Amino acid sequence: MDYTSPGLVEEIILELEELLKLDENKIDFVLWMDYGNALMNAFKYEKAVECYKKSLSLSESVKVHLNLGMAYKASGKYEKALKEFTYVLSNNNYADVHYRIADCYQAMGKMDEAMNSYLNALQINPSYVEALYSLAELYRQMGMLEETINLMKKIIDDNIILKQDFIDLTLVHYDLAYLYTKKSLFGDAIKHLEKVAYKNPEYADVHYKLGKLYKVSGNLSKAMEEFEKAIRINPNYKDARDEYWDL
Repeated sequence: MDYTSPGLVEEIILELEELLKLDENKIDFVLWMDYGNALMNAFKYEKAVECYKKSLSLSESVKVHLNLGMAYKASGKYEKALKEFTYVLSNNNYADVHYRIADCYQAMGKMDEAMNSYLNALQINPSYVEALYSLAELYRQMGMLEETINLMKKIIDDNIILKQDFIDLTLVHYDLAYLYTKKSLFGDAIKHLEKVAYKNPEYADVHYKLGKLYKVSGNLSKAMEEFEKAIRINPNYKDARDEYWDL
């Protein structure tokens, strides 16, 4: 039963409700799990929780505990989500569960616990791209710029990670440009921002930022060239015009 299809989810929910009415006392726990999954896909998290609980009352299932944890997490009940995810880990040491635990801790403001959970996920799967990116973002929030840069570079340089679709590498280059600028490593910042400009030549703001970097690096002709590009894309870009006429 494809309860993951957005176009059919309401029809699937109605179909499952009819099946559950047939003989509620003898219904298989899988049907309650399917009903919960369909409700999750319809963003009805509270009802999904009740379905997963009903499923577990009929039969213990690690998969249902995992789904229940995801429903709690989606509804912002992080403590309850952590309890379910911890139960799952006691049975199977999944990298994905460590990742979900880290997300809960981060939402609760427990940064150290979140960091350790992301690291646990990466210990199991070093190429777990979502965990790498989330950990890099967490490092940035914690002011750990060197660690952030190293992980962002790994995301770009690791050939396995390059094959995955979760992250737009253009955004990673943009993040690295920002981080290198904060460390006054303007040459490195320019290198990464040029990659962003190559992929997105129509973004006036990227050319403006490149112009600023070239200006602070002393390359005034390149700075003027980038400010010109920004103005050509957006003739009303006042900051770019001011920088251009200031050269």
